[in-house]
Amino acid sequence: MYDIDGNYVLVDEEGESTSADHYQTADTVCSPASETARTASTMEEVSRTVNNLLESYSSRSAAELIGHLTLDFEYRLLPSTLGVSPMKRYAFSKHAEKVFSLFKKFRMLPTQIILGKSQLMPAHDGTTETNLVAAVHAHMEGTFIKGTVPPASQHRKPGERLEEPSNTEWRNECILTIHLSEDGSKVARIEEFVDSVRAEQMRTREECRTLNIPDEPM
Repeated sequence: MYDIDGNYVLVDEEGESTSADHYQTADTVCSPASETARTASTMEEVSRTVNNLLESYSSRSAAELIGHLTLDFEYRLLPSTLGVSPMKRYAFSKHAEKVFSLFKKFRMLPTQIILGKSQLMPAHDGTTETNLVAAVHAHMEGTFIKGTVPPASQHRKPGERLEEPSNTEWRNECILTIHLSEDGSKVARIEEFVDSVRAEQMRTREECRTLNIPDEPM
């Protein structure tokens, strides 16, 4: 995560911060120097991958975004009450493409990033799996393109043209749990927990986007 001066730090299991020169995961114990160096190198790679992923949202390019994902990537939008099915890499790219098409500007701004290792629950055969993982709290900021519609316009009458929305700015926040490949160079899975009300507003914009033909090319 970042300290009050904007410097990147990691947090150990007792809440103590470590500098970027001494990367440490929550399950790190005393180990030989070579193991410590290997862990540091992996955490540096994880940090680069996570930050590159977050920065790619600003490009509003689905192609650039999925360039950071593994071929068997999976995305889940939470809470489950939103009723959104899990998406594999291709479906996620189409989802991102649709969302990005609503904006002329968009940014994902992390306020806190915590890196570490996650041990999954034991499988039926008693085995466990340990993954590299990042927990991110981020704010999302964007400006809508002309032609998107306000949530209230979902009750449009047949033939009635929708009014240009007055709320052209978008503000929201989310929690991302990002699981990475073994070497930390790619993102294998994302679980995104969002504000349910804001998510429904975004869904309405997506559904209504095609109801109007803008007066000007977008």
